[in-house]
Amino acid sequence: MNQETMYAAALQSLKGCGSRRLQALLDVCRSPRRAWEAVWDEDLRRRTGIPAKIFSQLRQERNVFNWDRFQHQLDFYGVRPLALWDDDYPAWLPFTAQPPLVLFCQGTMGRDSSSLAIVGSRKASPYGLNAAESLAAELAAQGFTIISGGARGIDTRAHRGALKGKGRTVVVAANGLDRTYPRENKALFRQVVDNGGAVISEYAFGVEPLSRNFPARNRIIAGMAAATIVIEAALRSGSLITADLALDEGRDVFAMPGSVFSETSRGTNHLLQLGAIPLTCEIGRAHV
Repeated sequence: MNQETMYAAALQSLKGCGSRRLQALLDVCRSPRRAWEAVWDEDLRRRTGIPAKIFSQLRQERNVFNWDRFQHQLDFYGVRPLALWDDDYPAWLPFTAQPPLVLFCQGTMGRDSSSLAIVGSRKASPYGLNAAESLAAELAAQGFTIISGGARGIDTRAHRGALKGKGRTVVVAANGLDRTYPRENKALFRQVVDNGGAVISEYAFGVEPLSRNFPARNRIIAGMAAATIVIEAALRSGSLITADLALDEGRDVFAMPGSVFSETSRGTNHLLQLGAIPLTCEIGRAHV
């Protein structure tokens, strides 16, 4: 494994050192190894712009970092760090506003230039669940990699559909890969990995699936995909955040029309009003 990638992964594992602060360290020190081995003094703090309290905490964590334990965790959970400069870092992600410098990966990652995100409500209707699974199966069979967040509802059915279509699917988690969220998807995530896909996260070991992690997770889902497909979503939902992020990156957004009486279709119908591409079987095949 690239030594610089390991240093970058260790830095990102320090509590409070997300992609932005890691990038600030790299801008000053020029490489992950130099950042790790630098003298973390007041001069470095000022040059990176990291707040004093957080900088002090990062320095303390770096000083007691256990490399043997870190390597053991990587081996035990079957995790490999991927950095922005690695060959198998997701193809579309570097072209986004805030690509994670390091991803932690279980399974097989590839460039996946033909990748599509399928997202939607955790409380989807039978109509939405069936549509997500059927569409994912069809697209996976055509060679598209299906990206989603592994959550209950639409995400789960999208991953299952991709597996049914004998294709690749990638789960983007909002927690460290020593955790499984939701717990009932542990077997599904194992299937994803065993069938040539991956479970990935920018979060280090020990990070719980906190609510604040999900919007950041959504930017990765949108950023990895050539287009985002929203199956069902309420007006205020993470799926609409993902759609907005995809639009911000200049990617296509598809939305499945739904009943005007359904709460879980209000978000997708709203997207259609704003100009999202209507997703029907015929239109989906033509555009996707």
